[in-house]
Amino acid sequence: MEAHIGKAIAYRILKQYSESITSINAALRIEENNEIALEVKVSCFSAAKDYEEAINLCMKLIEKFPKNDHIAEYWSDIASFQNNLNQPDKALTSSGNALKIDSKDTLALQENGVALEALKKYPDAISRFEECLNLNSKYERYYLTHIINCCKKLGDKTKQKEYEDKYKNLDDLT
Repeated sequence: MEAHIGKAIAYRILKQYSESITSINAALRIEENNEIALEVKVSCFSAAKDYEEAINLCMKLIEKFPKNDHIAEYWSDIASFQNNLNQPDKALTSSGNALKIDSKDTLALQENGVALEALKKYPDAISRFEECLNLNSKYERYYLTHIINCCKKLGDKTKQKEYEDKYKNLDDLT
């Protein structure tokens, strides 16, 4: 089991997605509902940009393991895949499901913001990305870029400049 999972991960890293899926399927033939193997399979399909299949697998994980500590993460992943498929209404629902479980899940907040931005709900999107900034500075440039873009679309030059200055200050620190 572990050997198949390790092999699948290695193939995924090498971007050999069909081999990765073959290896993870071998692991799942040994234990059909192995949570780790299913999670690795999600990451394989995600890396291969097969978002529909990744969504189906996340839904299977939610169904098979409803008490799992990772349920919010699965919903966040689904929202991310839905945003990649240009399905912001669905992404809004999925990220909302994640936020009901964990209101500080930064991926859920981020994907909620991306969906709101796609739906042209710029003030709400800005709020979500600001929440992300307050919780996780690791992706500060990403959040600031989205906030700046939303401000541009709103025509809020004052707030846009404020965030452009914050972005510039990040560049000055490096």
